[in-house]
Amino acid sequence: MVETLLKELLKPIGTAIVNFIKNEKEALEYEENMYRLLESNYTSRAAVKNILHTSMPVPFKDIYCPLRLRIPTDYYKRNDETFAVESAKGLMDTYCNVAIFGNAGSGKSTLVNFLYLNAIEEGYKYPIAISLRYLNEESCSLVDYIRRQTLGLKELEKSRELFLSLLEDGVFLFFFDGYDEIIPSKQYSIASQIKELMSQYPANKYVLTSRSMEQLYAFDSFQNTYMEPLTRAERSMLIRKQFAIDRQDIAEKIIKRISENPDEQYDQILNTPLLVLLCILNFQLNSDLPIKRTEFYSRIFDSLFQGHDWLSKTGFERDRKCKLSKDDYIMILNKFSFYTHFRSMYLFTREETLKVLDMIVTQEKENQAIKDVCDRTYLLEDLTTAINILILDGGYYCFPHKSFQEYYAAKFITDHDEKGREKIYARLVEMFFRRDITLLTQSLLSMLYEMDKYLFVKNFILEILTRIKTSIQQKSLLIGVERIEWLLSVVSTMFYGHDGNHGMYIRELFALGRAENHNYEIDKLIGKAEAECKVKEGDDEFVDGLLMG
Repeated sequence: MVETLLKELLKPIGTAIVNFIKNEKEALEYEENMYRLLESNYTSRAAVKNILHTSMPVPFKDIYCPLRLRIPTDYYKRNDETFAVESAKGLMDTYCNVAIFGNAGSGKSTLVNFLYLNAIEEGYKYPIAISLRYLNEESCSLVDYIRRQTLGLKELEKSRELFLSLLEDGVFLFFFDGYDEIIPSKQYSIASQIKELMSQYPANKYVLTSRSMEQLYAFDSFQNTYMEPLTRAERSMLIRKQFAIDRQDIAEKIIKRISENPDEQYDQILNTPLLVLLCILNFQLNSDLPIKRTEFYSRIFDSLFQGHDWLSKTGFERDRKCKLSKDDYIMILNKFSFYTHFRSMYLFTREETLKVLDMIVTQEKENQAIKDVCDRTYLLEDLTTAINILILDGGYYCFPHKSFQEYYAAKFITDHDEKGREKIYARLVEMFFRRDITLLTQSLLSMLYEMDKYLFVKNFILEILTRIKTSIQQKSLLIGVERIEWLLSVVSTMFYGHDGNHGMYIRELFALGRAENHNYEIDKLIGKAEAECKVKEGDDEFVDGLLMG
C-alpha cells in the first residue's frame, strides 16, 4: 500500500524529470533517488518514538491526537476561527502558506509530522520537511541543502537545474520546522532565503513553525496561525492513545487522578501534548501528579537518577560510572544547559559536548568528588546511558525536548544566592534592550517566574516595564515596538494564567505600530508586578516581626 502511494505521488514528477533530462536512464536514476528518500522519510515518520515510547517506534496514527489551530479574524473583538487540522490539502488550499506559532511542547512538530504523512496519503504534492536547526551546521545555501535532501547526496549533472525546474512546476510542499532553533547569527540569512524561495517559486506551498518571535512578523506571505491548548476531552483522548488496549486501566487511573484536582489548576498546566506526556511519565514513576510545570522536569530527573530508564524499559537499572551525587550531576547539567542555551546550541557533537563538560569540571576545583572521579567521557556516558537525560539524535547529542534545556538553564539561575540572581537578572535586562532576544524564550522566562517569582518580577519584569514606560514618556525609546509587544504578551501570559497564545493578541490589537498604544497595557502590568512584590515584602515583614519580637 505504501509503495503504491509513493509511486502515484511520484508519477507526475517522473514525467517532468524525463521531459527535462531527455535521457531515460539518467531520469530514472533521479526518480529512484527521490523515491528512496521519500520512502525513508515516510517510514521514519509513520512509526515514531516519543518521550513515552522510546524502546521501539510505534505507529504515529496510534498515538496521535488531532490538534487545532486558531486564526485571529477580528483583532478588536477577538473573534477567532478555531479548527481541527484534518487534511494537508484542505489546510494549504484554504490558506496557501501557513506559519504555525506555539509555545514549548504545544505540538508544532507533531502537527508537521501529521501533515507530512497526510500529504502523501492524499497524493497532495511532494512533501519536504526541513528541521531548521540542522542548518546551523551547514555552509551551503538553503536551495542546495533542500536539493540534497530531495535528489540525494550524489552530485549528478544538471542536478541543480532539474531541481529549479521542479520548483518552477510547483510540485513541492515545504515544511520549515523550528525557526526559533536557528542560531541568531544565521536567522536573518535563512529568513531571507525562505522569503526569496517563496517569492521566486510561489506555485509551491510552504509551512513554517516556530515559537513566537519578533523577527517572524516580517513574514508577510504566511497566514499566521497559533496552536490551540488542549481541551479536557482532547487531553483524555491523548492519554488513552498512549496505552495499548489491554492497558487502558492505567490511562483511566491517570484521567481520574487529574479530575480529582481543581479543574482550573490542571487545565492551565496540562494543556500541551508535551506536558500531558510528562504527566503520564511522572504518574508511572511516582503514582501521583505535581502541581507546577517545573516539578514535572524535576521529578523526571529524580526518577532517572534512581535508575528508572524511561528511554528503554521502566525500572531497568544502569550503573553510573562517575559515582557522583545527585546534586553534583544536577549542578553539571544546570551549567551545561545554561552555557549551551545562551550560545544557541541545541544539537551538540561529541567533541562539543566533551569540551563543555571539560570546562565545567575544570571550574569545579573545590569539588573534590568531581575532581577525583569525573572522567569526561564517563560523565557523558552517564548523562546519555545511565541517567538518559541527553539522547543521540542523528549523530548529535540533544535533550529529549528543548524545554528540558531551558528548565535546567533556569535552575542554574535560581540556584544562585539572592545577590547572584539579581546580577543575572540585570544582565538579562540588558540583553533585552541591547541584543537579540531569541534566547529569552517564553518557556525559560515562565520557568523563572514559577521558580523565583519575587526576585524575577522585581529585577527583570518590573525593571524592563518601568524602563520602557520612561522611554516612551521621554520619547527616547531605542527598541522596536515588536519587542515591546512580545514582552507584553509573555508577561500577560505569566501574570494572568492564560495560554501563551492569548498574549499574541496584543500585537494584533495595535496595527499602527506605535509604542504609545501600549501605555494602558504597560501600566496595567506594572501595577500587577508591584502588587506581587508587595506581597513578598509583606511576608518578609511578618517573618521579621515574628522572629525578632
